[in-house]
Amino acid sequence: MSQRPARAPFPVWRQPITPRTRSVAVITPDDAVVGPVCDAVRAVDPGAQVERASLDDLVPHTRLVVVDEDAAPAAVAKAAIVAPSARVIVLWRRASVKMLTLASEVPAVVGLLDAHDGPMLMYAARRVLVPTEPAPTGHDLMPWGSTAVMWRPSSTGQSRKIVQDLERVARRTGLTRRSCNTLSLVGHELLMNAIYDAPVDEHGAPLHAADRAADVVLDGQQTPTLALWISCDQISLDATDPFGKLTSGRFFASLARGLNSHRSGVVTLDTSHGGAGLGMFTIFRAADVLRVEVTPGRSTQVSWTQRRAPKSEADIPSIFFFSAHQG
Repeated sequence: MSQRPARAPFPVWRQPITPRTRSVAVITPDDAVVGPVCDAVRAVDPGAQVERASLDDLVPHTRLVVVDEDAAPAAVAKAAIVAPSARVIVLWRRASVKMLTLASEVPAVVGLLDAHDGPMLMYAARRVLVPTEPAPTGHDLMPWGSTAVMWRPSSTGQSRKIVQDLERVARRTGLTRRSCNTLSLVGHELLMNAIYDAPVDEHGAPLHAADRAADVVLDGQQTPTLALWISCDQISLDATDPFGKLTSGRFFASLARGLNSHRSGVVTLDTSHGGAGLGMFTIFRAADVLRVEVTPGRSTQVSWTQRRAPKSEADIPSIFFFSAHQG
C-alpha cells in the first residue's frame, strides 16, 4: 500500500480554458432538464454556445449533442451526416439494453447519464469539449481529506491479498458490511480485468486471458494500479492498466449482454477474452457512476463510484467512456 499522493492546489484539468465558439445542442422535450443541462455545460466551458435544439438545428461545428433517450437513435443518425465529429451524451431514465447496444455500435456515443447527475454532466461535457486535458482520477474528484490507499499488484497472489485489504480498510472507515462486500467484489473484478484481460504482447495478442485460473506474474511495465478513495458520502475505485486496449464497443456490449441476461434470466456468455464476459456488468450493477478513460496503446483507467446512501433498483447509473483519439 502507498500513501495518498500530494494534491495539486488547483488540478490542471479544472483550469479555465480560452473561450471560443463550440456548439452544444440539447435535445429533450423535458423543460425541467434543459436548464440544468445547459448550466452544467456553461459552467465548464463559458465559450460554448449551448442551446435547446431540434434535430434540424445540428450544424457541422456542433461538438456535443445531449439528447433524451427517446430521440437518441435519430440524433445519432443525423449527427453522423451533419456533424460527424460531434460526440453524443444520452440522458436515460433507467439502464437500458437498447441504449447500451446503441453505444456499443456507435463510437460517437460517449455517455449514458442520469439527467439529474450534475457533476457527471459537467465531467462529460468537459472531457468532450476540452479533450486534450488529462483525465482526472478519483483523487481529483473527491473532497479534500478523503481516505486514499493505493496498490500495484504484480501477481495474482498479491491481488487476492489486496481484495482482503480493501475490505479491512473499508471496515475501519465505517462502511456497512454490505458496502464492504460490494467493494471487495468490485475490486476483485477490476483486478481480474487488469491482470488477465488487459496485458497484450507487442502484436496486440492477449497474454493471460485464455486461463483465468492460472497464476500470473507481471513484470514492472505490465503492473496495474488500484486506488481506493473513501469520503463521507461516496466510495471510489480506480483501476489503471498500462495497455489501453479496451474499446467502447467491447465495453458497452458487455454491459448490454449482462443487463439482458440479468433481466431475461437467459445467460449469454462471451468467452472470446477469457472468463464469461460478465465481470464488467458486475462492476456496473454496483455502480452509481462508471467512468472509463482510454489512451490507446498506453493506459486504460476504469473508475467505479458508489454513493454511501442506500442503493435501490430505481437509481439511475451514469456511464462515460472516453478515448483520447476521440478528441
